[in-house]
Amino acid sequence: MLMELNPVLVRHLYGAVRRNTIYWLLALYLILIFAFFLLVSSLTAFGTPSGSLSIRYSSLYDFFTTGRTLFWVSSAVLLFTAWLFAPLPALGMFAGERSNRTLSLLKLTTYPRHAIAAGKMAAALLEGGLFIITPLPIFFYGFWIGGISLVELGLTLLFLLVTFLGSVAVALLISTSAKSTITAVITYYVLAFLSLMVAGTVASGIGILATIPDTQELPFALAALLKAIPILLCSLYPLSAAIATEAYWVDQHRWFLIQVHVPPSSIIYLPSPWIPYTFLVLLLALWAFYATTRSLHRKER
Repeated sequence: MLMELNPVLVRHLYGAVRRNTIYWLLALYLILIFAFFLLVSSLTAFGTPSGSLSIRYSSLYDFFTTGRTLFWVSSAVLLFTAWLFAPLPALGMFAGERSNRTLSLLKLTTYPRHAIAAGKMAAALLEGGLFIITPLPIFFYGFWIGGISLVELGLTLLFLLVTFLGSVAVALLISTSAKSTITAVITYYVLAFLSLMVAGTVASGIGILATIPDTQELPFALAALLKAIPILLCSLYPLSAAIATEAYWVDQHRWFLIQVHVPPSSIIYLPSPWIPYTFLVLLLALWAFYATTRSLHRKER
């Protein structure tokens, strides 16, 4: 069965099961996740009232509230994992080949360039996906004890999948031009840090736009654009898109098209932030995979 798969993928699968590093990293990661889960659950369910050392007793309402809190906290942790930690295997896919001086040999094979990129991409998704799949029982715990709808669960899983796919595609592209795995890792985290700075700037921009008072003197098109820009800005970053999507659902109970008031008395319908976020990240992943395939045609220096 394995021999019918992509040969590049099969090679990485055989090599991955013989390495102990990924198992140690995975074990450490799960220990940290479980410790964080116990900390949040204990603080949420058995918090102490102010000025008292006695443990308060939890009601059934507190039990369901705890489940919702655990779900969103674990979702945020998994979202950052899909963005920052799970793409690590992809950063060594081509950079490791270059360090071992085997990338030129791989290019000399008759195997198509897009198939080589696809095999590397699949291997990176499988290895990095372990860091997403293994904590899922903790993630689903908040859903099992109640307070989370199926739509919220589905959209959260979609956020994780899209973010993971886009991050791995970008990491794989970085790996094609890095001289070593360390260089690829440093480059990726520098870009991630810069994106955090951009996210802070975006958040400030959203705050400024939110302070603009409604005026009836603006043309309708300009007023509608000023209302749509904050939603688009929220869609550029995974955590802000997730928070904005949940906020609009709490306010309007709408998951797909949200209502936006445009002065003086008009209402326009715009897509919920998760829709443009999914579209933009999928476009980014497709472009990164295309650029990765194109980079394999360059000669090694």
